Amino acid sequence: MTLDPEAVRPGRGAWIHPDPRCVDRARRTRALRRALRLQEDPPEDLWDALEKVVKSRASSTPDNE
Repeated sequence: MTLDPEAVRPGRGAWIHPDPRCVDRARRTRALRRALRLQEDPPEDLWDALEKVVKSRASSTPDNE
């Protein structure tokens, strides 16, 4: 299982809004496990990598407030 931040790889995937709160919620509700039809929760290193991608995208996005 790998991350595809540009969404260019073929195959089944799941999309999470690039907001740390959404990543936390997906983790708590096991959304990736359901979306990808996994038998087990995604590994911890995948969550860590996902959080890094989301934080880098959030810091490069202008604040709309």
